[in-house]
Amino acid sequence: MAKTIEQVIGENVKRLREKKGMSQAEMGETVGMLLGSKWIPQTVSAAERGKRQFIAAEMLVLADVLGCRVQYLFESQDSSSIRVSETFTYAPDYTSRLDATGVDDEQLRRVYSKLLMTLKGLPAMTATLKEDLQKIEDTTRHAQFLLELDEAPGGDNA
Repeated sequence: MAKTIEQVIGENVKRLREKKGMSQAEMGETVGMLLGSKWIPQTVSAAERGKRQFIAAEMLVLADVLGCRVQYLFESQDSSSIRVSETFTYAPDYTSRLDATGVDDEQLRRVYSKLLMTLKGLPAMTATLKEDLQKIEDTTRHAQFLLELDEAPGGDNA
């Protein structure tokens, strides 16, 4: 079963905090001091249980306090998939992505390939459009010229 990204981060925070021999209160005090805001033991507990979303500054400070790279906090230590949102999940091997509709990397590659082919054809389409616009502009100028002739003294309206 997939874990939420918050659960994965929380498990890693707890594992590293315990490895360092820090209590939740000690960690909260240190993190809070570096962030300039309170991190009481309940905040640490909620974070470790995956019940808290994190801001970028918190991730940087947590990694610093726990002595790891920020990326480590995002890595599942077991074979669980990581659910980032209701529609996007990383597979356990981290080499493929899955969403709720079951789109995998191969399907994404095919769509990308089709998109790339379409984009490569854009210059020819653009050239054709430019030619068509020039014809419309020329026709508009010609029509305007004819209207001006018609309205000029000595024209058909006179």
